[in-house]
Amino acid sequence: MPFQNTEKFRTAVALMNSIDPPQLFFKLLNHILLKHKASEGASFTEQERERLLETFPMIKNDKQLVLLIDGCSYVFEQALYNTLNPEKLFQELIDSQSGISETHAQAFQEVWRKQGREYMNSAKEHTLGGPVKLDHFDWRLQMQISESDLSKMKIPNVLFEFTTLDYQKDRETNKPKEENIVVEFTREELYGFFTKLEAIQNQLDKLS
Repeated sequence: MPFQNTEKFRTAVALMNSIDPPQLFFKLLNHILLKHKASEGASFTEQERERLLETFPMIKNDKQLVLLIDGCSYVFEQALYNTLNPEKLFQELIDSQSGISETHAQAFQEVWRKQGREYMNSAKEHTLGGPVKLDHFDWRLQMQISESDLSKMKIPNVLFEFTTLDYQKDRETNKPKEENIVVEFTREELYGFFTKLEAIQNQLDKLS
């Protein structure tokens, strides 16, 4: 199930359900998704949030508004990463046990029907996670000795060294800043890591 039924998400859903009439909620979703397509995230300026609070008097303060926007963004991000079609998105929301009303789930469905494909195409053209990119990596196997009163046991571990480039340039050199990150994996951790990488690759394949 793509939507985690957390307390934070349920609180965001309660704020969604408070927006009436549903056409008003549809306009908000449309605005949020347009923000995502334009700038890789639904970041609103202080002035924009003030106008939204005036438009949605049922949202009492800026904290609630940010939670509402984050909740709506989360739904769209999960629809993107799980390549949900509009009908599947609606059904997953209803099945999420988050308490979302059918009317508000339908608003997500309709906005996704109108803009989802364009949002997916836009996401392909952007990197996720900001200006830091992986430049290259290396790995090596090492044997760690575990001692006990009765025996010595060799435990195989793998060390990965990731070299990243931060494209928010170094002020002194005016070049991308390089950083080396060393990560150690046990056999079980390495298996879990590659299982997650395989799941990510499957999602990327669906988007391509």
